[in-house]
Amino acid sequence: GRRGGPRGGCTWAATMKPVDQTIFGRPYGNCLPACIASILELSLGDVPHFGADGWLEELDRWLEPRELYAVCFGLAGAGSWRPRGLHVLAGGSPRGDYLHAVVARGSEIVHDPHPSRVGLMDHVDVTLIVPLDVTRFVEQAVGGKKRLV
Repeated sequence: GRRGGPRGGCTWAATMKPVDQTIFGRPYGNCLPACIASILELSLGDVPHFGADGWLEELDRWLEPRELYAVCFGLAGAGSWRPRGLHVLAGGSPRGDYLHAVVARGSEIVHDPHPSRVGLMDHVDVTLIVPLDVTRFVEQAVGGKKRLV
C-alpha cells in the first residue's frame, strides 16, 4: 500500500501479496499470472492465464482497464540495470529447458511462485507494470491533489 513520505510526498510500502502458481511446466505453467497477482495484490483467479505466444499483448489488454500497461525489456547480462521497485523477472527454469517468472525488487528475488522456491538459472528479461498516465497516478497518490511527488 501507499504511505506518506518524509516530506509529505508519497512512497510505496515495500509490500506485496505472494501468490503461488497452480499449473506447472512447459508450455502452460501459470508462473506469470502468479507474479502479476502478487505485484498487484490480487488472487490468482483474478488474473488470466496468458498464452505463450502474444502474452505481452494479452497482458496489456488486461491491464488497460486498470489504467496500467506492461513494459518488457531484455537484460544484457548479470550486471544489467534492474528496476528498484517490484517487477517480474524471467529466466531459465531450474526444472527444464523453458522460462520461469519470479517477482524481484532490484536484483533480489522476493518471491518465486513455484513451491520449490529455487528461483532462476539465469536472468533473461524484466517486465514492469506501470501507470498509463503518470499524472493520474500522482493525483491519486496525493489524495486527488495535482502535485509532483
